[in-house]
Amino acid sequence: MFAARELWLLAEETETLLKAETETNAIRANTMIVFIKILLELPTMLVKNSSLSRRGLKANAVKASAQAVHAQLSSPAFAGEKIQH
Repeated sequence: MFAARELWLLAEETETLLKAETETNAIRANTMIVFIKILLELPTMLVKNSSLSRRGLKANAVKASAQAVHAQLSSPAFAGEKIQH
């Protein structure tokens, strides 16, 4: 009887861990989608302003945003973060 109870607790713990891993992967996937959308919008943003200096500023802003997303993905604490709605 004791072994059955231990197996049941182990199964519940495994299920909890799998759910947490799935959430973490979903968060990473959503962050990558945002990152890709930023990169896809870059050409449109650059074409909207014909001034070279304005294009340079826009490119730097998008690059900074992309670097911020990349830094978030690379951070060791990211694995434990959850999106707040």
